[in-house]
Amino acid sequence: MKSTTTLSRTQEARTEEARKRLFSAALQLFAAKGYEQTTLADISVQAGYSRALAQYHFGSKQALAQHILEILGERDMQLALLPCEEISGELAWQKLLAHMDASWKNLSYIHSDCDRGVSARGEMLLRAAATYSPDSSLRNLFSKIGRQLTQRVSFTLEQCRRDGIIGADVDTDAAAAFYVMSIWGLLSALYVDPKAAKVLDSSFDMLRQFIKSLHVEGQT
Repeated sequence: MKSTTTLSRTQEARTEEARKRLFSAALQLFAAKGYEQTTLADISVQAGYSRALAQYHFGSKQALAQHILEILGERDMQLALLPCEEISGELAWQKLLAHMDASWKNLSYIHSDCDRGVSARGEMLLRAAATYSPDSSLRNLFSKIGRQLTQRVSFTLEQCRRDGIIGADVDTDAAAAFYVMSIWGLLSALYVDPKAAKVLDSSFDMLRQFIKSLHVEGQT
């Protein structure tokens, strides 16, 4: 006879699997139909479950959207690549450059035919819905995601400035805001016009040049 602990772990695994499938199904439908036109019942069926399962797990489409935005925010911001504590300016600089490359790679999925591409388009439409939603909780969550990334980039630049890796006169808050808004603006432009990928790649190179222009000559 299975122990209560084993049964509990099995149930937890099933719940986690169901939530992952519901997240994936939601993004697929957002990409195909848009956020507003997608219902919780649609998401449940797309995930291969009964029509009521998404309602059971999340209660509302708004709650499901909030969960997805939180997960996407952590992943797409590539926060793991940026320092969250004091490190050397040289290492902070290398992490910022790595973050730039990872950000563009992530954006490049937006029009891919693979599952990641479909999800990327669903994510884009969810972000758009959150940006213009009359629901202040979604708008506020999306704004929070942007602030988190901007603050982390600013923190990274401050450590570079502290150790003379970038100029002492660099406004780290302004540079961080420009960096983040540029990335998100390029994402929006790429979503609207997939044929502009080559031009936008050059635009991203200009963003790289801007960041590298902050670097003090002679520093590693």
